[in-house]
Amino acid sequence: SKAKETVDQHSKVLQFQDSDADGKDAKLVFDDSEIDRPSAPLATKQNRWALFPPTWGYGAPAYSPCCVLSLMGDPVPLYFWRIDSRRLKISYTDAHGLPIAYIFHKRLLRRSLEHFRKLEQEKQRKKIEEDKKNGSSADALKEEIDELLLNYREQLLKWLTDVCRSPLPNMVKRWFLNKLEKGNTINLAPKLGNVNLSVIAHCLAMSLPAPNELSSTFKRAFAGEIPPDFMHFCKRRNGLYGIHIVRGGTLSELRNFGAAVEECPLGYDHLTGSKNNASMYLDIIGHFNSLTWLVYVTGLDTIDDALLKWLAEYTKEHPWLFVFLENTQTSWNFSENRDRCELERAPAPVERDLSCVDDLDNPSVAQLRPNHVQSYSLVSRLLQTRNLDEQAIKSMDWENLSSLTAQLFLEQNSRGGAADTPAATSWATWTREDSFDENFQKRVKRTMLEPDPCIFLLCSPPGAGKSYFADELRHAMGREGYAHAFIDGSDDRLVDKALLEILELEVPARISKVFLVVDEFHMLSESHKTELFDWLLQHQHRLHVLLIANRKDSRD
Repeated sequence: SKAKETVDQHSKVLQFQDSDADGKDAKLVFDDSEIDRPSAPLATKQNRWALFPPTWGYGAPAYSPCCVLSLMGDPVPLYFWRIDSRRLKISYTDAHGLPIAYIFHKRLLRRSLEHFRKLEQEKQRKKIEEDKKNGSSADALKEEIDELLLNYREQLLKWLTDVCRSPLPNMVKRWFLNKLEKGNTINLAPKLGNVNLSVIAHCLAMSLPAPNELSSTFKRAFAGEIPPDFMHFCKRRNGLYGIHIVRGGTLSELRNFGAAVEECPLGYDHLTGSKNNASMYLDIIGHFNSLTWLVYVTGLDTIDDALLKWLAEYTKEHPWLFVFLENTQTSWNFSENRDRCELERAPAPVERDLSCVDDLDNPSVAQLRPNHVQSYSLVSRLLQTRNLDEQAIKSMDWENLSSLTAQLFLEQNSRGGAADTPAATSWATWTREDSFDENFQKRVKRTMLEPDPCIFLLCSPPGAGKSYFADELRHAMGREGYAHAFIDGSDDRLVDKALLEILELEVPARISKVFLVVDEFHMLSESHKTELFDWLLQHQHRLHVLLIANRKDSRD
C-alpha cells in the first residue's frame, strides 16, 4: 500500500503540474486520458474496441496502443510508440542494439494537442447548426474531434520518434523537444556549423505535422545555415519524398558544397540484368549510414516503377534521407510515381525528340519504352479450338480483344479446365449481359454482399475514388461479419518476404469470412500475380476479394 500511495502521488504530480517559462506551477489545461481510457464505456463508438478483454488487469480499459499502463491500473502520464524496424529497414548493431520503441512524457505534446483541439472545435462550431438539422448530436461531434485528435497525436509521436532516432546531436534533439513542450520561447536554435547536419535538422523541422503553432519557427530555425544555392537540393516532393532526378555533373556540385554523398553505381548490374529490383533496392538503401543523408545513383537510364515506388516510400519514412538518380528517364513511368519525384534539375525528357509515331521505333527511344505485354501459355491451345490465328488478334482493338478473352476463358471454365489448369471453381458468375450502365459502386457492393466467393478487378486512373469506395465497402462487409484484410501491391516487404508469407500473415487460416483488398495490384510482378491467384484458388471458399489498380496488363 505504501508503494501504491507513492506511485499515486508521483503520477499525480507528473500529470497535473508543470513549470511555465517563469518557473511557476501551472495546471495543465489539456488531458487526453479520458480518450485513451474512458471511465464510461463508449457505447456509440462501434469501431473503437478495448485492446484487452475487460477481465484483464484493473481500472478502465485501454483504447489506444499508445497507452502506458501501471501494474496497479493507475493512469501513467507517458506515451508509448513502437518502432517498425522491418518497415524502416533498421538492423541490429553491436553499438546500439535494435531499437524497439520510445516512451515520451505527455507534457511534450500537451501544447500541440491543445492547439489542435481548439482549431477543430472552432471548425465544428461553425457546423453545429447544420449538424443539428441533420440530427447529429453533440456527443457525435465530440467523438469526431477525439478521432481527429488521436490521428494527429500519432503523427506527432511518429515525428518525435524520427527526431530521436535521427543522427542529430543531442543538443539539437533537446531543442526540438523543449520547443514542442514550451512553445515559442527565446531559446534560439543551436548553431551546427555543418551543412550536412543543417540539412537533416531542416528536413525534420519541415516535417512537423500541421497545423502547429511552431511550424513557422521550425521552418526558419536552420534554413539560415544552408547556402541559398544548395537549398534546392534539400527540397522534398510534396513535402514528403526525397527522390531527385538530376542531370550529369550534379555529383560534383554536391561535393563542392561539402555534402556527405555516397555514390551507388548500378550501370553494369542494370545492363547485364545481374540484379533484380529487390537487390538494387537493398543495395541503394545499404549505402545510408549515420553520416550519410544522400545516396547518388548512377547507371540507371530507366527505372522500374516498383523500384521507384519503394525508394520514394523509404525516403518518406526517413524524412531526412534523399536518393538522387542521375540521367534516369522517367517519361514512361506511371504518373503517380513521377509525382513522387523532384524534377527541377532533371535531364531533358526523351519525348521532346518525338515528332511522329515512327519515332517510337527509334532505337534510342525503343530501349527506354516499357512493354506491358505478357505471355500466357494456354493462349495457343485456346485459339486453336476456335480456328483463330495468333497473329490475327494483334490487329484487334481492345473491346474485341476483351470480348474474345472473356469467351475463351468462360469456355475453358465450363469444360472444367485443361490438364495443367485448375478445375472449374465455385466463384460467383458475372454473365456477359451485365454492364456498368448503373452506378458501378452499387453493382460491386451488391455482388460482394452475396454469399458466393467473388473477385473484382477495379481499374481506373488515380484519383477516381477507388480507395475511398473500398473503405466504405469495408464497413459494409464488416456489418455482415466479414473480417478485413489489406495488402499493398507496392509494399517493400516484398523485397525480403514472400507474398505467400504476407498473405498467411494478413489473412490467418482461422478466419472463415474475409474481405481482402489488394491495393496497387498493377504494381505486382507477373510472378507475384501468379502466386496471388494460386493462393486465392486454394482459399476461395472464404474470400471476397477486391483488386484495385490504376491500369491493367494483357493478362489481367
